Amino acid sequence: LMVVVIGAAETLRYKERAGKELSTSAATQAMLMSSLFCLCVYCILNTKDSVHVRPHPAVWRMAHAVALFYLIILSAMAVAPLQLGHRLVDLTFPELKVERSAAPEAITDEHLQCELSMEVLYRQLSSVWFTAHVLGWCGKMCVFRSWRICLIYSFMFEMVELSLQWLIPEFQECWWDSLILDFVISNMLGMVLGYFILRLLNQLDYDHLWSKGEVGGVEMTFVGRMLVQFTPLEIQNYEWNTNNSMAHWFFAHFVIVVPLMLETNSFFIMQAFHIPQTHPFHVVRQLFFMLIPAIQGIAEAYAYNSGRSVRWGHAMWTMALVTILETYMVVRYWAVALDFNNLPTPGLGVTLPWALFLGLKGTWLILFFYVYQVPTKRQPNELPLWVKILDYGSVLPLLALCRYWAF
Repeated sequence: LMVVVIGAAETLRYKERAGKELSTSAATQAMLMSSLFCLCVYCILNTKDSVHVRPHPAVWRMAHAVALFYLIILSAMAVAPLQLGHRLVDLTFPELKVERSAAPEAITDEHLQCELSMEVLYRQLSSVWFTAHVLGWCGKMCVFRSWRICLIYSFMFEMVELSLQWLIPEFQECWWDSLILDFVISNMLGMVLGYFILRLLNQLDYDHLWSKGEVGGVEMTFVGRMLVQFTPLEIQNYEWNTNNSMAHWFFAHFVIVVPLMLETNSFFIMQAFHIPQTHPFHVVRQLFFMLIPAIQGIAEAYAYNSGRSVRWGHAMWTMALVTILETYMVVRYWAVALDFNNLPTPGLGVTLPWALFLGLKGTWLILFFYVYQVPTKRQPNELPLWVKILDYGSVLPLLALCRYWAF
């Protein structure tokens, strides 16, 4: 570790002595990478293992180090003066300063031309965003391993998009784009693909792969054994058991709220720091959240929710802290970027459906866990019909948000 860090430092000093001026941006990037490298090495050597051990525990310890590094950056950005925070972003990504100095791209209403035709439909289905939706929901199904959790997540994200149009105009979509292309086709297609991937993985005999090192009676090559190293020890089906207690219910929905907030923060980060949608930062950030909050954090959350663990894992704690700090940082920088004093208000059209939803859902929680389910030890199918209707009917007020679709 010391040899690598000192070697990198001497390389930079050699460039300076050779008359090659090192820009401030390059120096900032070198300092950040050096800090990240030291943190990765320390975590690989000292942090405890997560619930994941494949392909090697050191991989997940290093992933935890990256999460800690991002958490440290967020904590610094959260307390730094706004100008200094923007300066740090410009030093880390110098190309943003050049793009920001140019004329900003005007937001067009091309995506709100809702006349459905084969040309428009083909353009939407062949776009990179459609593919990203499918792959994203395929990954979510592989992580959550629950149709109920994925469907709730998908529905709530569409409702969040409709609710935040007064803050982010890009959230406004045509009704068929949001309802049919996103919710029904791309999201469901991704969930189905993820479901069949899980079924395929469940059919593999991992004990045979590990003990015999052969497939179909044929001994695996060195490359094959290396690929097997990336297979899991087992594929566990998730049963979130939301009806066991109110604590189980809240925790199962907590793993929906946190990724939902992180996904929504992506759009606020674009506006707060004027980062284009095509910038590599967004891809790296999504891959980072796929490794830490998604794969590690959700697995630890299920281990705690199912009773296999008596406490939260370190990835789950890191995910919660990153969500809190990133949300605070986004609100702080974004509000100033858009002039907080002149921001529009959501209005009753947005707040009233959410208030009714929360009120009805809260009433159902009290009735289910404290009046009918726990005191009488009834099974869910023995509950009064009106209690079941209250559970599913609580989402009906949110459907009033559909009037914000473009038609």
